[in-house]
Amino acid sequence: YDVQIGSSGSADTDCQSYAEQMASSGNYSAIIAVATPAAVSAYSAVRNASSDIPVIFCAVSDPVSAGLVNSLDAPGNNCTGTADAVDIAGQVQLIKTMQPNIKNLGVIYTTTEANSISQLATLKAECEANGINLVQKGINEASELQAVAVSLVNEVDAITNLTDNNVVDNMSVVLEQANQKGIPIYGSEIEQVKKGCLASASIDYVALGEKTGQIAVDVLGGKSAATYPVVTVSDSFLVVNPDVASTLGITIPAELNDAEKVSTSAAQ
Repeated sequence: YDVQIGSSGSADTDCQSYAEQMASSGNYSAIIAVATPAAVSAYSAVRNASSDIPVIFCAVSDPVSAGLVNSLDAPGNNCTGTADAVDIAGQVQLIKTMQPNIKNLGVIYTTTEANSISQLATLKAECEANGINLVQKGINEASELQAVAVSLVNEVDAITNLTDNNVVDNMSVVLEQANQKGIPIYGSEIEQVKKGCLASASIDYVALGEKTGQIAVDVLGGKSAATYPVVTVSDSFLVVNPDVASTLGITIPAELNDAEKVSTSAAQ
């Protein structure tokens, strides 16, 4: 099989350009797109080219809101894949375990990113149920991130991440401001913890990749993407960075003794 894998990259314009080249070349049997921006670009390019190339997405949190499928059970388009269900309840419980007295939790999200909007609603409800005030800061593009981070760290006791592509791709910008104020950041997956976040109820991206690969094999083997249900992967595991905890003066509770431990140096 001739399969082209596309990632979200650093710019939406690159995604769109690559996707258009793939869709119009006639050289590919399928396009696998990782994350919402790449998936939207790939699906749009295939549709505009009137191509029958199936698009298989990986790690798209809300493919319905993103316009990729009509429903999770019956996509209806020549497009299917895996959805990453962030363990938001687990994340909030992790934060409360690390910081029992937390009052204000911050989050930055992109106002035009469908997966961030849907995750934000769930996070808000979970915070309300746990007596935490959620301080939300929206951005339209990555260039606004530093100014928003400067403001947010003065209003909260901690920050948590969604799978927002603008924020994750520019995590160092937020970490710099948070570190200056001694504010912990909780990542949405293990790589963010390796880069300096305190902890995470981490999405299992290995499981996502395995499921996505199986879907690709099935579709290329003759199954229709239009009728192949989206597979939601909700597997998560706890991970903590003792280096960051030490720097912040936070003692890792005994309840997290079994959590995976990583070092900031592992990301260097």
